[in-house]
Amino acid sequence: MFDNTLSTRGEGETFGFTKTVNTVEAGDIISVAELKQWGRIDYDDDDALLQTLIDGAIDMTERYLYQTLKQKTYTFEYQGYGVEIPLPYGPHVSVDEVRRKQQGDEEVLSSDDFFVTGQDFKTLNMYQSFSYQQLEVDVTAGYGLANIPSQIKIAMLKVALSHYEDRQDILSGTIVAELPDSSRNILNKYKRYVI
Repeated sequence: MFDNTLSTRGEGETFGFTKTVNTVEAGDIISVAELKQWGRIDYDDDDALLQTLIDGAIDMTERYLYQTLKQKTYTFEYQGYGVEIPLPYGPHVSVDEVRRKQQGDEEVLSSDDFFVTGQDFKTLNMYQSFSYQQLEVDVTAGYGLANIPSQIKIAMLKVALSHYEDRQDILSGTIVAELPDSSRNILNKYKRYVI
């Protein structure tokens, strides 16, 4: 997804962040068997290609939506931060820990230092902003396998099958195609715009 995306604003300054994925929920969002049933494919010769197309469809969807599908735990690190930090890659389940780092020293912050607003897409609100301290935020995010909207799954099935049927944009095993219009139209209902 988007590393170093501009994500927070404070007192006229915008700061970027880096991310680390710590854990990922086990299981398949879409299995090869589901895609084969969707596309009425009744042979096994292309199973490895179909898995690649599924993985590509999931990645394209997460990037397009700017959201997390499988539940993951992230650490976001900010080199400088303002008082409002809209957290990326929602929907967010929880803000698990917030740490301030300065010159090698690390301090776990308490609820006296920050508060969280928002339901599915949360904002971390700091009582103070700092320019010369790092901030690390541990977040659990993602719909989770059981809660991914069915329309998003349909859009991903359409992406994978479209790329399977039209392989002219596959060069040496690399998928360079874009989202088909039908998938984009579905996903636009769920797209998260980041300002």
